[in-house]
Amino acid sequence: MNKTVKKFAIVGMGNRGLGAFAKGILGFPNKGLPEFKKYAKLVAICEPNTVRLQVAQDELKQPDLAAYTDFDAMLKQADFDILVVATPDHTHVDIVVKAFNAGKNVICEKPLATRVEDCDRMIAAADANGRWLRAAQNARYGPQSLKLKSMIADGAIGNLKLVTFEEQLDTDHGADYFRRWHRDKKNSGGLLLHKASHHFDWLNWVIQGYISRVAAFGDTSFYLPREKRGKCCRTCDYTAECPFYYDLPGKWDGLYMRMYGQGEHEDGYIRDGCVFDPEINIEDRIAMIGEYDNGVKLNYTLSCFNPYESIKMVFIGDAGRIEVPGDKHIYYYPMHTREKHVIEILPGTGGHGGSDTAILKSIIMDFDALPNAPADGHQARHAVLVGAMANKAIAEKRIVTVDEFGGKPKLAAAPKA
Repeated sequence: MNKTVKKFAIVGMGNRGLGAFAKGILGFPNKGLPEFKKYAKLVAICEPNTVRLQVAQDELKQPDLAAYTDFDAMLKQADFDILVVATPDHTHVDIVVKAFNAGKNVICEKPLATRVEDCDRMIAAADANGRWLRAAQNARYGPQSLKLKSMIADGAIGNLKLVTFEEQLDTDHGADYFRRWHRDKKNSGGLLLHKASHHFDWLNWVIQGYISRVAAFGDTSFYLPREKRGKCCRTCDYTAECPFYYDLPGKWDGLYMRMYGQGEHEDGYIRDGCVFDPEINIEDRIAMIGEYDNGVKLNYTLSCFNPYESIKMVFIGDAGRIEVPGDKHIYYYPMHTREKHVIEILPGTGGHGGSDTAILKSIIMDFDALPNAPADGHQARHAVLVGAMANKAIAEKRIVTVDEFGGKPKLAAAPKA
């Protein structure tokens, strides 16, 4: 185990930057592990919104923590080894390239970028400067995900043939993407990139092939413009009758109001925007079919307006079938028998069922803490590639091939620290 203390800086003090990464690195309860303090030090944070920056300082309570509103200044002045990028998706590429050119290593929130060509720029900059790039692909790190990966890799169902993956977002979580900056595809690439990329990354990892062809269908069918609407929930005249009212002042004991509502005047970012705004241009229902070069077929669906939330999966091989019904169980059916094996998986501690803490553990304590789990730049690009191909298939109403994005993706082993 590498016991060298790693010095971190974070750019972006929104929910992920503050909650998952800053509090996680510092070992806050249910965010990180107490032993992280032996191996990691958070030395600097950056957030252009001064209100949000002050809230982060108040929350973290680290008097020696350097705080910046200017990223270039932090890059020049702060002494750190690893940069965590937790800014809006479309801003990743320029920040990451600057960091590599300054000799830093990078952990970037998913998706790596909103365009495949931007991923290529980031990978090229990492290679040119001899630095490593990790993507925070949290779907790889959950206990259930790791168990499924190991079962399939160990041949429990033989040669994998067909995968079905259905994500159902409820009208709380699902609606939230239509309230904030993600609602504009130029910021997020749509949900096929922002939301689905970490599932595509995990599926690519499990399938162990390269995406070849994609067909996809999607549109906005539920979060459509309504006559009775306001600009945001706090000032809307219809809150009493709207089931999508978002109580920003009441979220997390007022933390979200301090982070976002009180900082609105600086950057114009509205955190509780109306989900029925006519300017929304991302899809709320998507059906995608993918084919991999090893013959595996993928059926992926995403919907954002369900009564309850779950992820349901089926993996079919030539020696059996695995089903995940959307809870903490895995059902395994060997071929040519009537046997049903039930495996219970308990979630880990921390965000996303323990995945957020596990990501940090793999970086802070040991790159091999979860064998083969860390997603490097090439693997993160592969996830973006699947989403980009699906976006193009929806826009152009046709099957899209990988040749239109430069051909078969390259996958390289991530370098050690």
